[in-house]
Amino acid sequence: MSVKAIVGYGRLGRSLEQIMLDNNQQVIVLSTRKDCNSISPCYPLDNLAQIYADVEYAYLCVGSATQSSTIAPYVLQYVDTIDCYDNHAQMNSYMHTMSSVANSHNTKCMIGFGWDPGLLSLYRLLGNLYAPAHTFWGEGVSMGHTNAVKQIEGVADCVCYTIPYPQSIADAMQGNCVYAPNTTHKRIVDILPSLDADRLAIVDSILSMKDYFVGYEVDINFLSKEQFNKCRGVNYHKGQVICTTSTYYLSFTVSMQDNSQFTAQCMYNFSRALPKLNSGSAYTITTVPPYLYLPDSNNYTQYI
Repeated sequence: MSVKAIVGYGRLGRSLEQIMLDNNQQVIVLSTRKDCNSISPCYPLDNLAQIYADVEYAYLCVGSATQSSTIAPYVLQYVDTIDCYDNHAQMNSYMHTMSSVANSHNTKCMIGFGWDPGLLSLYRLLGNLYAPAHTFWGEGVSMGHTNAVKQIEGVADCVCYTIPYPQSIADAMQGNCVYAPNTTHKRIVDILPSLDADRLAIVDSILSMKDYFVGYEVDINFLSKEQFNKCRGVNYHKGQVICTTSTYYLSFTVSMQDNSQFTAQCMYNFSRALPKLNSGSAYTITTVPPYLYLPDSNNYTQYI
């Protein structure tokens, strides 16, 4: 039985591990922590150079804001990878980097294979055949934004919410022009600060994150431990793509109780295509034939 690796062991990594174990997959975890308390065997990420021959491919479950730029190219030198990189603004740059590494090391990678980028990307592509596609996220918890804020010094824990403006959704449904995401959504950041945290510095760091918060209406709240405990375990989210003309209306909506679990399920389902792709390239969801994601990709005509 081949071994798959999970790189990173936060909420997403734990959710993916459980899905894989439920499907009788042999799993190892590669972590930058000394002890990640995983169910599966855990090894330091630095050991990949010694054990990569036993790994079929790796799921990258690391943060897009700061970790992907270094960890993803490192892992791709040794094994094929799939990730849910979610920084839309930097996707082209990230794809160029990963494509170069894949070409140099004769590996391959699937980038942005969560629910967005990922599942909703397919619907944006199809929707734009008929009308401009408008995407809305939330109301819900953004894993990418949450992870980005957690890297700030003085933040013991946090939860970041994305909330679309109802009027913007109404405009899209009526076929009116809808503008950039930073004018159609707001962010709420609930923070549990560490002792003696510099709160002004934390606020400045958040508001200066170009691809996550700059240009958005942002509410930042510092909570007590008792207040923040009410946020623990909350991980719901939602996304929708809307395309409207004067004569028809197309929409696709996904709603989830657990963002991490659903993202992990997306990665697991999409990863079925990875062994079937050619090495030396980086792939996005718009460049992989959808039938390759099926458990039996030879029996795709039943869905026509």
